[in-house]
Formats: sequence, structure tokens, C-alpha cells
Amino acid sequence: MKVDPDITDYLLEVGTAALRGEHKNLGDEVGIDPQRVRALALPDTLSWFELVEEYWNLRTAATMTLSKTRSTQARRDWKRAITTYTRELGKADGEMSESECETHPHAPCDYECETYWSAEGYVTHGAFRTYITELDHDFVIQGFVTAYNEQRISRHTACRNLLTVWSHAEAPLETMGRENWAMLFESVGYVNDDGPAERPSEAIRLYRAAVNAEAAISGWSWTSSRKVAEKFIHWAGQERQIFEADVDPAHLLGYTDSRHEQEHLVSGLTLSDVRVSPSTLPPPQPIRRSR
Repeated sequence: MKVDPDITDYLLEVGTAALRGEHKNLGDEVGIDPQRVRALALPDTLSWFELVEEYWNLRTAATMTLSKTRSTQARRDWKRAITTYTRELGKADGEMSESECETHPHAPCDYECETYWSAEGYVTHGAFRTYITELDHDFVIQGFVTAYNEQRISRHTACRNLLTVWSHAEAPLETMGRENWAMLFESVGYVNDDGPAERPSEAIRLYRAAVNAEAAISGWSWTSSRKVAEKFIHWAGQERQIFEADVDPAHLLGYTDSRHEQEHLVSGLTLSDVRVSPSTLPPPQPIRRSR
């Protein structure tokens, strides 16, 4: 990967000026380190994965600060530096031809090509999310885990997309197993649809439709809405009951509302944690016979 040598000077110039106090807000809030900026601009010193992580951190800090600073020159310097760097970061060796990209825009092997993850697509998570949602249900988990294990995506991107993978996968627990899912969630921490999130501090009452208590605790998908749970009473041709549990925060893995089901992922419940939920459905009306 080659980056325009001028980018080093641009970044160092702005970073040094910030440290000297010429762009006081920029220096105080971003805390730019010239050596770190130089390493960022010289990709030979960092792996591709580390390079994009550094780019993400620097860009985020700079963007937030530039929205506050009054210095027109500082804005211009950073915009030029970031724009050039974004463009150059996407120019890696082994780039696929345009015809290949058009023919197989989301092939399972795409994540092996660094150019598929342009800097802009990477930090906005757009390219990866598109890749995941375009995969066949049977390959969603495989694609995600491979990309994560081979460090084609950062932990931040993994956090932002883990629940997307869960929602798009077909029978996720059966596909990858509870132990593997548990390790994955332990790795990224508690998440919601926006990424890393603060775990609830108190127990939450959740509901799940299941044929029996054993089936209730074996599944991880619970909802905070009893009405949502009731929709699954006759799901897949089996009669189910509504079970409820006051779930301790330690058992909560994440929360997603991508399917408008107020879904909480829960693991580690025991039979003593669940109970049949009192019905809120109206009682059946007596049949009136005509005379």
C-alpha cells in the first residue's frame, strides 16, 4: 500500500500546529501526537488492520473537534488530509478489476481483498453491513466470524454488526453453537443496534413463547413486549405458552429492535428463573346458539 508522501507533511503540520497552540481547540481536544500521526501516514509501520483502526480514531476525533473550531485553515487542512488519506488507503495491492467487482459484488471471498474495505466503507460500516446482509442465510455467520478472526474488521465494526448477523442468520444457535456465541458476545461485550452499549443495571421482565420451560431457557431470543411474544404462540405449527422471567443483567448479552420485536438476547437461565406468564388475552366468549 502506498500513500502520497505529502500526506505525512499535511498531518504533521496540522498536528504540530495544534500542539503549539495555534489551533488551540484542535490540540486540546484531539491531543494529536506527531509521532502517532507520522506512523499513521506511513503504512509500512502498521498492519492494514492497525492502520484503519488508527485512521478511525483520528478521523473521529478530528471531525468532532473541527465542528467546534473557528479556524478556517484548520478545517481546510484536515479536510484535505483526510480526503487524500481516504483515497490512498483504498489503493492496496491485488485490487480486483471493475468487471470482477460488478460480476461478484458480494462474493464470500471479497473480505480477503483489502480494497473491498475502503477506508470510507470501513469506518461507516456500510460495506461490511452490505456484505453481511447480502450473504445467504447459511453463510452469514461464517462470513462474520471469518472476517473478525482474520482481523478484516475491527472490534468496533464487529460490535456494530453482531446483532445484524444474529438477525439475518438462520437458526443462529444451531449453526454455531451456544459456547461459540457466548465467547463472541464476551469478546465484544454488551451491544445494541448502535454498537457497544451500557448494560442495564437492574433486572428486566422478559417474555418468550415456548412449548415448555426447557424450551424457553434453551432459546436466547426474549422480548420485553408480551404482545410480541403472543405472536409466536402458534408459530411453526406448534402450540406454545408464554413464559416470563425477571432477567438479571448478568444474563443479558444484547438488545436489538431491528425487526421491531424489542428483542433481548439472554443466556444462562435455569428452570427456576422462568414461570408461565398469566394470560393477558381476553377470555373466550361463550358461543350463543341460535334458537
